[in-house]
Amino acid sequence: MKKVVFVLIAPLLAGACTASTPNVVPESSPGRPASRAAAPPVLVRQANPADAVHDVPAMTSFSVSLVGPMGTRLSAPGDPFRAKVISPLRTLRGYTLVPVGSVLKGRVVAVEQAPASRLRLKFETLTTTQGPVALQATLTDDQPSPSFVVDRSRRAEGDYDVTLDGLPAVALGGSKAAAGRLHSDIRLVAKTQLQVMLVHPLRVAIH
Repeated sequence: MKKVVFVLIAPLLAGACTASTPNVVPESSPGRPASRAAAPPVLVRQANPADAVHDVPAMTSFSVSLVGPMGTRLSAPGDPFRAKVISPLRTLRGYTLVPVGSVLKGRVVAVEQAPASRLRLKFETLTTTQGPVALQATLTDDQPSPSFVVDRSRRAEGDYDVTLDGLPAVALGGSKAAAGRLHSDIRLVAKTQLQVMLVHPLRVAIH
C-alpha cells in the first residue's frame, strides 16, 4: 500500500517543481540577437591626402596641334578653337593625366588686322583621364611656328591668356620706326603646333 501511494505522489511533486521553475532566457546584448554571433566590423580605408588628387606642377609645358586654321583674316572674336595634345602631361609620380589625343578647347577673344596683326586667345578646358577640367595656361616664348611672336603680358581690357603678334614688317624704303609699327598677318593652318605652359598647377580629383 505504501508503494502505491509513493508512486502516485512522486509525479505530482515533479509537476509542481516544474511549474514553479520559470523559463530562463539567456540575456542578449542590446541590438544583437542571442541566436546570432556578432558581425565583424566593416573596415573603412581612410583617404590618403597625398593620393586624393593628380597634380601636374605649374610651368609644365606640353605640345598641341591645331584641329582647324586660325588667323587675323580667318578668325573673329568669340570663335572657338580646338587643339589635340601631341605630348602627354604626367604627374610627379609618373601618372599620365593628359594622354596624347586629349583635346584642348579655347576661344578667340580679340582680333586686330594689319597694321597691328594681333590675336588674343583664351584657353578654357583640357581633357584628362578624369574628364575635362578648367585650364589656366599660356604659350611659351619659343614656338615651333615662325609666323607670330608671343606676348604674355596681361592687360586690363580683356579676359585672355596670351597675345599673338604678327612678325614685324621689313623696312623697304621707309623709316625703321614706321616699319616697327607694321606686322604681317598671322596665319595658323590646321596642324600648326603650339607649345603650351601651365600657369597654375593642374589638379584633378581622383574618382
